[in-house]
Amino acid sequence: MLVLSRKQNDEILIGDRVCIKVVGVSGNRVRLGISAPADVVIRRGEHDFFQRSTERLADVGSIDAVEFEITPDRPVVL
Repeated sequence: MLVLSRKQNDEILIGDRVCIKVVGVSGNRVRLGISAPADVVIRRGEHDFFQRSTERLADVGSIDAVEFEITPDRPVVL
């Protein structure tokens, strides 16, 4: 994993097609802007984790359908 320190308005380029820009910093929150072509899939990590976890549960027959609201103050433990 590459770890970088960036300031507001700094950019990180990934290849020739993806640009991540720090658009705001407020306290312990960082706002990122991502520019990428439409064929590049961009997902938040916690949503991808949740999706994969519920798919695994559904595969073993433990659930038929699951709906949760994920918020920073309400972590989901599966």
